[in-house]
Amino acid sequence: MSKKTGKRFANVWDAIAETPEEAVNLTLRSDLMDEIEAVIGKNGWTQAEAAKRCGISQPRINDLLRGRISRFSLDALVNIASALGRKVGLCMNEMPDAGGNAQNRPFRKKMLDEHRPAFDVYSALAQLLEGAVAKNRKMQCSFAVALDMLFILAFKSYQALYFLCVNGLGEDAATITRRLFEIALQTEYLSSDETLCEERGKQYVAHFWHNATEIAATVNLPANRRKWWENQYSIHKKWLRFGKNNKPATFWFGSNFRKIAEDLGIEATYDVDYRLLSNIAHCSARGFLMKMDGPAVQINSGSFVEAVLVYGTRYALCIAERWNEHFALIDGARLEEIKDMAINFEFEKK
Repeated sequence: MSKKTGKRFANVWDAIAETPEEAVNLTLRSDLMDEIEAVIGKNGWTQAEAAKRCGISQPRINDLLRGRISRFSLDALVNIASALGRKVGLCMNEMPDAGGNAQNRPFRKKMLDEHRPAFDVYSALAQLLEGAVAKNRKMQCSFAVALDMLFILAFKSYQALYFLCVNGLGEDAATITRRLFEIALQTEYLSSDETLCEERGKQYVAHFWHNATEIAATVNLPANRRKWWENQYSIHKKWLRFGKNNKPATFWFGSNFRKIAEDLGIEATYDVDYRLLSNIAHCSARGFLMKMDGPAVQINSGSFVEAVLVYGTRYALCIAERWNEHFALIDGARLEEIKDMAINFEFEKK
């Protein structure tokens, strides 16, 4: 078995930045912006009042609340925090050895430069989702639980998309984009009928606990924890969907993804998008031949990077919009701006 060589990043800024120094700076600025936004939200200030208290103009407050990190230096954010009566601390630790990450930096920079518009669209949404996923929210019904679980799955997949694309692994990134498409279909199905939202939420949770019970049987759990898992399954099992063989359906919604697309009236979109992503992901003969350079096969390239980034962003946007309709924790205007960027993206003509 070959050894895994995939790299791990502490956050999205470590992946996006071209140098470790830039990553640290971006992380600090992002953290400060989140803290300042939290102070403003906790006090319920209007933008005009927040601007006065922060000592900056209202348009600048608008930029801050929309997460426009490029418009704020670290010094400016420290000054804003100070104006709010906050003391900014500093902790210095030794940075880990970059190792192989440094060797790949020229190629990563090449990918970023060649596909900058697509990475900009990706980064805009990635930053917005990273701020939202950490916020507290109330789970008052099964629909909310199911919706949040799908959102978290999408968030994790969306982060992975960047790491693959920046390293020129478009085919693998297409697999992640296809997964985002499937999560988007489930999210739309879950939310599409207000009269069935809660029932469908219960079906999703029931399917989750059905699978969790099987997993629990294979791991060494404390007796009280195992009993709690089993109790959750007992509570929800009446909502399980069953197939023709009288066994729990493979998917919680009881059919398949194309049937969901048909029910939602988007089967044509499903056929085109799913076929495209599957052909890329499964390395069709045509795609493979395009990478031949004499007798050699190019392992890392920019092929498909632009498409999977933009389409992945579109699917993640669909999920985020549905999630935000219920939890209202993302700036809706900023979501619309990014949606406009993704929908109207001009793909490079080959």
